[in-house]
Amino acid sequence: MGLEAELEAETEAARAYEALLVPALFGEWASKVADAAALRPGHRVLDVACGTGVLSREARARVGPRGSVTGLDPGRGMLGVAAELDPEVRWQAGWAEELPFEDAAFDRVVSQFGLMFFREPARALREMLRVVEPEGRVTLAVWDAIEQLPAYAASAAILDELAGAEAADCVRAPFALGDAARVRGMIEEAGGHVVAQETPVGEARFPSV
Repeated sequence: MGLEAELEAETEAARAYEALLVPALFGEWASKVADAAALRPGHRVLDVACGTGVLSREARARVGPRGSVTGLDPGRGMLGVAAELDPEVRWQAGWAEELPFEDAAFDRVVSQFGLMFFREPARALREMLRVVEPEGRVTLAVWDAIEQLPAYAASAAILDELAGAEAADCVRAPFALGDAARVRGMIEEAGGHVVAQETPVGEARFPSV
């Protein structure tokens, strides 16, 4: 597959992600993460692993014209769709482990359901702490433990039996950081200080098929 065909495939996948998964899984969390981050007019915000930009768009609405929002993601298709949806956000290709920004460049750094997928979560945390100003805030959202979501736990168990551990681990992967104490320890080891940690409840709603 050539580069142009690859980009087209990535873009189509990103459109499907925005149309199906954002309203079903991610949309309701954007306002909750923005609340936890205490976003204010004038803030400079970095959204790490922004995907198609649902949290970035929420952030831009809150920081207003005096603020700025940068959405970072390694996916070209994701960023292309994000730019179509909101051209006012600065969309930047890059990896969480190597943020292409100066120290203390942002007032707030947010990341919604990305940390558990990073290649090197500890390094990514250090980078996020590096680019936020000393009096700023890093706000992260991760899924709870799979044991707290019976439908996913049952799906993983069935896949274990029918398809093996590798297939089941694909279902378990999003919940890899569901241990709150472990996440707190990771943040503290990276040099951060946890000021609040909570477990809000949301709903997943998929359309009928």
